[in-house]
Amino acid sequence: MIEAIKTYIQTQLVARVSLLKRGGHAFWGDFFEELTFLSLCGLFVFTPISIAGTEIMFGFSLIFYVLSRLFLKKMIDWRNGPTLFLIAFFLFSLVSVLMSGEFMAHSAKALLRKWSEYFIIFVMVFDVFKKNNRCRVGIWIIVATAVLMGFDGILQWLIGVDPIRWKDVGTVRQSIPGLEPQTFRAISATMYHYNNFGGYVSCMAVLILALIFDPEWFKNTKKIMAAVVILLLTVQFLTFSRGSYVGLAAGLTLLLVLSGNPRILATMVVIAVIVLVWPPIRERLLYTFDSPNGFSQRLETWKVAWAVIQDGMWWGKGVGTFMNYSTPYSNGIMTRYAHNCYLQVWAEMGLFALICFIGFFAAIGWRAFQTIRVRKQGALIGLVAAIGAFLAHAFFDNHFYSVQLSAFIWSIAGLAYAYTRQLTPR
Repeated sequence: MIEAIKTYIQTQLVARVSLLKRGGHAFWGDFFEELTFLSLCGLFVFTPISIAGTEIMFGFSLIFYVLSRLFLKKMIDWRNGPTLFLIAFFLFSLVSVLMSGEFMAHSAKALLRKWSEYFIIFVMVFDVFKKNNRCRVGIWIIVATAVLMGFDGILQWLIGVDPIRWKDVGTVRQSIPGLEPQTFRAISATMYHYNNFGGYVSCMAVLILALIFDPEWFKNTKKIMAAVVILLLTVQFLTFSRGSYVGLAAGLTLLLVLSGNPRILATMVVIAVIVLVWPPIRERLLYTFDSPNGFSQRLETWKVAWAVIQDGMWWGKGVGTFMNYSTPYSNGIMTRYAHNCYLQVWAEMGLFALICFIGFFAAIGWRAFQTIRVRKQGALIGLVAAIGAFLAHAFFDNHFYSVQLSAFIWSIAGLAYAYTRQLTPR
């Protein structure tokens, strides 16, 4: 990590001296782009730690990014598959806002203050990190932050509170017929819910595992990073988040397919054995199938979402209005989230927006797959596998409606596409 940052700083100092001699708009444009890069790195650090810190770093990043583009007189690189899908998604979402009736003001606010922020994060990360050695530095920062979060999570489980934000450890209660009711301590670390933390950790475990098997990364610290993966997997299991277990399985499977490395399969076998022999994890999974409440609550919210979808199949009921419209379909009980991001996007923004939403990630994955076929680069494989883990978990939860997790996945998507463009520029 230190070597990557040192190389980047040396390269940038030489470039700054050259620009300083030339002066003018080029210097200031490059100066503000560098501030954008540093602010986005700060966003990577704060994303799993603090919503307020995430929003502050986003604000700085946006200001510096706009200034850099004004001085450089450079347009945003929008002529690419993912960005075109994002533009189409935004336009279809705008139509859903116009058709949201009495909730139009609320819907417009959700589109402009939430979804637009995530789109901008992707564009900034992709546009700024595709240059020089920035992707490598960004990945190092994300990995270092994940290590911090791993220790924070395990300390929360040991002492009852996380030492960063002083949040109490959560609890999971479940009852399986024929067994005594059980209560587990569930780690959430600095995040709002243990499902959120489980989703974050599963992505990072997959990414770091991909880097370990790449000879270009962790040349002298592979054993240390292997211990970090064990730490992250441990805290993930201790979240007792079933959706994150599904995400981890999906991410590891994608990692195996993309890398073709048999050691990934061996890792999956070891994890499967741990799940089978560790009683709390085994019983948590059995709860899904053996308890009347194990999966039925998710199915009920999905039924509500489908009912809303049928009333707004093509254009949706309005961005951010699911909780407003779901009440009449759930016997008067307000359902805030569908606990399936794809159903909720469909319900709020319509089928065309959902197609563009899925198309965005498919475009990133397809371009990455084409690159990986030519050059099996561990960082890119890990980023794509992490996205796959996130998308699989999002089928059972509301990750795209969490500020922290949304900022995280749109940043990862930006890094993945930036890395692809670095390796195979067009």
